[in-house]
Amino acid sequence: MSEAKGDETPIITSLRRTLASLFMILGGVSWITFGLSHLFFPSVLKWDTALSSVTSTDIFGITISNRAFIYLFNSDLLLYDILLGVISIMLASYIKKGKRVAANYSIALGVYFIFRAGLQIYYFGASPIDILQAAASIGYAAIYLFPLTALQEFSEE
Repeated sequence: MSEAKGDETPIITSLRRTLASLFMILGGVSWITFGLSHLFFPSVLKWDTALSSVTSTDIFGITISNRAFIYLFNSDLLLYDILLGVISIMLASYIKKGKRVAANYSIALGVYFIFRAGLQIYYFGASPIDILQAAASIGYAAIYLFPLTALQEFSEE
């Protein structure tokens, strides 16, 4: 009986690592999709009219365009999301091999999504769309935190 259990352990380890890899690929593709969605924010949210009355600000005698800052920040989010997606996809093969660095990256993103869920409600309120976005963040947290179910199966190498 104990031999059967011992034989299943490598199979379970392999299954967990394969699931973690698939979750990272799913997360990576989602990150890239979210990043690309930022291309459409200015038109969908009608920033030309919505931001037309946004004034510039003087900080230490330097004029800063608040409108330009919003566009630049949106571009940053586009690039960050795509970068995190590419890294997730690249590390998927490493997590499948049981590399701890990939598991740590995944767990860090899981923690990010937990904070993201709380910040969604804090900054935007509890409208149905905001609750849906917070719930989606919790779902992503679960996907990325999956390696915590068996962290000992990931080596330091």
